[in-house]
Amino acid sequence: MTSKRISEQLRAIASAEDFATSTAGLTETWRAADVGVESVEPILRFMEEHPTLDYGMPGPLVHFVEEFHSNGHEEKLIESVSKNPTMVTVWMLNRVLNGTEDPAKRRPLIWALEQASSKADEATLERIQGFLCPMQEAVDVLREYVLQMNNWERECAARHQACKEGRMAYEDAIRIGRELYAPIYEQCCSKRRPPRDFHFSDPPDYDPERDAIS
Repeated sequence: MTSKRISEQLRAIASAEDFATSTAGLTETWRAADVGVESVEPILRFMEEHPTLDYGMPGPLVHFVEEFHSNGHEEKLIESVSKNPTMVTVWMLNRVLNGTEDPAKRRPLIWALEQASSKADEATLERIQGFLCPMQEAVDVLREYVLQMNNWERECAARHQACKEGRMAYEDAIRIGRELYAPIYEQCCSKRRPPRDFHFSDPPDYDPERDAIS
């Protein structure tokens, strides 16, 4: 099915009283006709042109587009959100982001949301910020953890040297190290995992200047 035909079918139901229900029937027709990833671009273009329609939660159109996950729909979505973000398309992009663990694959998705911030209307911008703020908070916590662990490892190394020189007992060095690690764990770490075993590196494993976090 051509992009033009898909666009025509969407425009034909744009004024339907229950648009989301109408799209359910349309997407079933597309599946029966074996409509493929070529449908993603005209669907996204329609969403750009009709930003205030109620697409559902998330709705049949969104679910249909997501059937082409890892088959080209992410690139089209990034392009759409970057140039003309809407409430529904930024939500779709965030759904992709939530299902993506690889940092290299997450970066362009986050970049697209950030780019969209300068082009979004007020309501869409508020939604974008709602998606980005928790991510930024997580980045800030990670930066703080790396900084504190860098200092902690340096202090542990200094105490270890004192032990080697006979100026401190190893038991005291370990006890102090554990005591000083506890507040770092409480501030920065998930309680779903227990505190790590006592160990450190010299030079430190954690280096805020070497380990770029973004």
